[in-house]
Amino acid sequence: MERREFFKSSILSGLLLGSVTWSCQKKTIRKTEYAKDYLKRALNILRGIEKYETPKLIQGAIRAAELYKAGGKLYSHVIWGHSPIYETRSSRPGNPNILPQWGWDISEDMFAEINKGDFLFANDVTKSVKAAKSRGAYIVGVSVPYLPNKNSLKHKLIQDPDWNELEDVANIVVYSHVPQEDGLVNFPEYPMIPLCPGSAISQFCYYWMMTAEIMYHLRETRKYPFISKAREYLIHAINLIHDLHEQLPIICEAAVKMTENVAQGGQLYVYDAQHTLTSEACGRASGLMMTKAMDFEALKQYDNVIFGSELSNAPEDIELVQAIKEKGAYVISISPLDTDGDILGNRLHQFADIALNDLSGESDGVVTAIKNEKRICPTSGLMNVILLWALTAQFIGEMIQYGLVPYVNMGLHLKGGREFNDAMQQFFLERGF
Repeated sequence: MERREFFKSSILSGLLLGSVTWSCQKKTIRKTEYAKDYLKRALNILRGIEKYETPKLIQGAIRAAELYKAGGKLYSHVIWGHSPIYETRSSRPGNPNILPQWGWDISEDMFAEINKGDFLFANDVTKSVKAAKSRGAYIVGVSVPYLPNKNSLKHKLIQDPDWNELEDVANIVVYSHVPQEDGLVNFPEYPMIPLCPGSAISQFCYYWMMTAEIMYHLRETRKYPFISKAREYLIHAINLIHDLHEQLPIICEAAVKMTENVAQGGQLYVYDAQHTLTSEACGRASGLMMTKAMDFEALKQYDNVIFGSELSNAPEDIELVQAIKEKGAYVISISPLDTDGDILGNRLHQFADIALNDLSGESDGVVTAIKNEKRICPTSGLMNVILLWALTAQFIGEMIQYGLVPYVNMGLHLKGGREFNDAMQQFFLERGF
């Protein structure tokens, strides 16, 4: 698309019209439902997985356990999306590492190691995955909104000649139930895409569901048990999202204050030592252009810092959040309020201006493969990401009501996405949000 023609498009002109309202007189902040919308659609994703995908995942896990018992190797290459490789890292508390996760630096030689009798859990659709299947590996594929599968809207997506449809590279496919554009919340001011992505929800959940189910079947010989550890994890996550609704007033309060800070020249930063939230929030399709990884030296009064943690009492987190507060920044913590039921001593949330509780104080996980074993498969990463985007959705709504319409990123997987981002970038850099 020619740049001149792109500027003439109704999509771009619509956002440009909205963007100039930031200089208008301050408007009255109204309590909106955007965070609630995000939680509702997050639930829809997990309900779709529960209804349509869990039986297929169980079937794949049974096969993985059988192959492992016969001497096969298990692999995971769930990399697409900003944050899965950080959430599923081998050092993650609660990860038994039965599905060791490969990163982006995977080579053709490493893929060539996957052969008949091996198992691969992947959201990748490259020729390397297809070749592994051709050699006899058993592959469970996970869909993502922006890679080809039978549900893809081909007229919306950029086509890569090196990509295959997911159904062609996998023996079993479990679908993400995330919209094609990835965003979950619709704003009239952004007619081109819904905002606040949901792909991490399905990717995180599927990895831990598969891990839990494989671990169970490595110890249980029945092929069709009356219980499922994957479903146990999923139902636990669904119940937690229901409980997150109680924090909607707190989310609204934080979003209003964040907006007032931006009006005073504040920036928006994200920090977590594990890099899961940071990678999820920054430079994200359907996310805000203004969100940046925290730069401690640059912090100043009126800056907003979303501070995430998998634990409530990590000493380095507590020390850092106090230093951030001393710089005058406004801190919203996303973490459990306790760790393994212990609330004694210093806790991260005590030093934040406002605290969102991920309800996931279990340091190791929420399921056991069999009775009396150590728990595995945590929910803190999943809940932290959901709270991050629920807060962001509410923040965007408050910004709009205030007259400060922020610029957003359009997915590069969508036709016109790169041109849109390039055009918007110059305006964002001039204004800062």
